[in-house]
Amino acid sequence: MAPSSQRTTFLGRQWFRFGRDQRLLVSIFIVSLFAVSTSWIGVHEAERRLLESEASATAIHWARFLQEEVSEFDEILSSGLVTAGDQRVFDFASRAGRVFSYEIIRPDGGTALSSWVGNFGRHYDPVAFSRVLETQQPLVSVVENEHLDGRLMMAGEAYVPLVDYGRVKGIIKVNVDMTDRAAILGSIRNFALAGLASLLVAIGGLCGAFVWRNIRERDQELREIISSRERVIAAEQSISALHSQNQMILNAAGEGIFGLDLQGCTAFINPAGAEMIGWTPAELIGRRPHDIMHHTRGDGTPYEFADCPTGLAIRQGMPQTISDEVYWRKDGTSFPVEYTSTPIMGEDGGVSGAVVVFRDVTERKREEAAQQGRSKVLERLASGARLDEVLTIILQTVEEVQPESRCSILLLDKETQKLRTGAAPSLPADYNAAVDGLPIGPDIGCCGTAAYTGERVVTCDIAADPKWMPFRDLAAQAGLRACWSEPIGSRDEILGTLAIYHGECHTPDQSEIDVVRTAAHLAEIAIKRKRAVDALQKAKEEAELANRSKSEFLANMSHELRTPLNAIIGFSEVITKQLFGSVGSERYVDYANDIYDSGVHLLNIINDILDVSKAEAGKLELHETVVDLGNSVASALRLLKERAENGNVKLSVVAPQDMPSIWADERIIKQILLNLLSNAVKFTPAGGEVTVEAVSEPGGGLAIHVRDTGIGISDEDLPAVLTPFGQVESSLSRKHAGTGLGLPLVKRLAELHDGTFELQSTEGEGTTAIVRLPASRLLDGDAAARDADTATGTS
Repeated sequence: MAPSSQRTTFLGRQWFRFGRDQRLLVSIFIVSLFAVSTSWIGVHEAERRLLESEASATAIHWARFLQEEVSEFDEILSSGLVTAGDQRVFDFASRAGRVFSYEIIRPDGGTALSSWVGNFGRHYDPVAFSRVLETQQPLVSVVENEHLDGRLMMAGEAYVPLVDYGRVKGIIKVNVDMTDRAAILGSIRNFALAGLASLLVAIGGLCGAFVWRNIRERDQELREIISSRERVIAAEQSISALHSQNQMILNAAGEGIFGLDLQGCTAFINPAGAEMIGWTPAELIGRRPHDIMHHTRGDGTPYEFADCPTGLAIRQGMPQTISDEVYWRKDGTSFPVEYTSTPIMGEDGGVSGAVVVFRDVTERKREEAAQQGRSKVLERLASGARLDEVLTIILQTVEEVQPESRCSILLLDKETQKLRTGAAPSLPADYNAAVDGLPIGPDIGCCGTAAYTGERVVTCDIAADPKWMPFRDLAAQAGLRACWSEPIGSRDEILGTLAIYHGECHTPDQSEIDVVRTAAHLAEIAIKRKRAVDALQKAKEEAELANRSKSEFLANMSHELRTPLNAIIGFSEVITKQLFGSVGSERYVDYANDIYDSGVHLLNIINDILDVSKAEAGKLELHETVVDLGNSVASALRLLKERAENGNVKLSVVAPQDMPSIWADERIIKQILLNLLSNAVKFTPAGGEVTVEAVSEPGGGLAIHVRDTGIGISDEDLPAVLTPFGQVESSLSRKHAGTGLGLPLVKRLAELHDGTFELQSTEGEGTTAIVRLPASRLLDGDAAARDADTATGTS
């Protein structure tokens, strides 16, 4: 065999034997052949890459489709059984997606479901299976299988894990038929190569450049397809993660959440929502929840879907929020809910369904009802309602919060130690009459025992409780099966019991106990308030009786004292004036004068006491006539003129010229003026002034002001001086004599004339006493003349 260098030399010599044109043709042929070969290899590689990309993307797509649409993977993995709905999904994938083979593989390697038949295809690749189990990531590839008819088949093969909360519960293996696509790509390849060959024969260099550019463009396209596929896979992974996250949120939510399609049928529901209504999610999927749990209103009337806010959210595309409706459970019971139905908007701006979020507001409704009941009870207590009315409101509140209950309140009579019916609005009258007067004891029903022990007593089944032996027939006739009694008051002072009855065996839960404990506390407040009011009324009546007795005693004693005082005053005056001859020593005359002054002073005090007593006892009568107020004022000033001059106090009057006459008791009007002026002069120091002023009132009345510049009274002492015998100074330190009856007497005398009395004073500056007479007491000139004629009997 010749060495390679010798062969090269031989070929070189043979090459140069050809002519230039021949060499050119050979060169063109060689270049064309090389270009065609290169083009063939490039197109074939591009075809292979494109086929792999499309096969992989298609296989992973349909595997994801089956993963999302098949609903019963758990049942398939456990028993290999396929529901009709899931079978339709598989059939659809076979028809629409050219899925000619699929398998559901358990984590232990066993096949739960397989569409493989005969010798075609192959079982899963253990290496690929193990890799997917380990990485929990999809694995795709392109495989060639020989069909039963002998033809070669191209397929895209995908392994996709079924992940549940971080655990692979199975793997979907999908084979997608890509033979037709491969044939199309092969035809495209052959056509391209034929064209390329033709062009390369004509212009080899241009064809080569064109083929190379085409290869580069196809390579770029393949790169873009691969990149797109990677983005799709990343998006699908992101969507899968988001789906898992949303599922976790739905499962963890405490509120009920379900989704609706455009027909109002359930698309999904979370565990909390299914538990609230007592249905399983599988029972609700595909059914309209309105027909299952929202078909009837709380008052029992039918609820049409056309009126349902959930349907309105879908039809109108606007969120609907409802706070006062009911949902119905599978067992036929209902519970109050508030819910929000929010439409789901599609990419085209249209509504594709709705999501409803609802919550059970039973506890909130109970608390609201209890709060309203407490407020109503407190309002009735504040308004002074009867005890039985307040207790009835308390029981009605408990029965509203606990709809299956009937209640009563029994009051304990301390003297007899028996329970008396306080209120029982829902119990039969015969039953209430029978338990009225129930004695208390350790084994006397629930109420008798609770009142005796001061502790809660619960009987879940009256028929089986020995404490109820004497009352079983009575309870059965009233339809009562369970009872529990809450004592009212503290253990040291039991006021009664609050009993709750049920028609079926029942044990109270903590929420019921809290409601009844609050009701018992309200009942305790009501009962104690009633007792306090009764005690206060009794004390008031006793005080009024004592006050009347005092007034009657003072009136009687004043009459008894005035008779001997009149004799003392009269005889002392005779001795002082020595009407029947000289008494001898002048000292006797002085003594008699002192006796006279003391008697007159004591008589004035007794007269004031008598007037106050008469006023308090309602026995002071008015002798009304026409009174010239100006003359009355002048008369009072004359009587006090000497006392004022002795104290260096100036007296003055400020009154209109035509001061009106009044219809009044003239003696009492003068007494009012004298008392006010005496007080003013007494408490005004030397150099001060006392002024009497008549002022017209806005309503047509008249006010008499007696104003002084005396020592005044502090604000805290004003109430004391208006009470009988009330004085600011103590008996040991006071500087001014007096009994403290003057101002209280003026107040009562003014009220007898339908008027009022007011005292205004500033300590150290002076005091103003104001007597107001109503317009009905004022008379004009003609009326005064007519009334004067009537009073004197003239015509």
